[in-house]
Amino acid sequence: MQNILIINAGSSSVKLSVFDCGTESLTRVVYAKAVRLFHQDAQIKIYDKDKNVLVEKKLSEITIDRPNHKVAIEFFLGWLSQQLEIKLIAVGHRVVHGGPKYGKPVKITNEVLDDLTSYQSIAPLHQQHNLAPIDAIKDLYADMPQVACF
Repeated sequence: MQNILIINAGSSSVKLSVFDCGTESLTRVVYAKAVRLFHQDAQIKIYDKDKNVLVEKKLSEITIDRPNHKVAIEFFLGWLSQQLEIKLIAVGHRVVHGGPKYGKPVKITNEVLDDLTSYQSIAPLHQQHNLAPIDAIKDLYADMPQVACF
């Protein structure tokens, strides 16, 4: 099964959904929500397609640092890697601001990421958090295609 991962990172949460792209329409197969990031009581829950909780974990139990987007994403992807039927082929990211250059989905390159980072002052409460998962994915899967959606 080929899958895409969609990441929606907010200022203190991150939502992750995995979709099966082997059918005519995308079907969500698993999703996760991490909340209260940057707090000691941050937690992540992973759900199946029927909204049943598969995993519930306090993120402070898996890191000595303050739980953040990267910790949540790495936990989810680590869990996901144990699921044999999942094969990620691309990642899509919600990014709040594309500045004057980007208004529709764009493949993330180093140049695009530099541009998006330079727009931090336009959306100071969200842009940095929207971009953090892009770096996390690059660290884990250097060659994984990533797309920013505005």
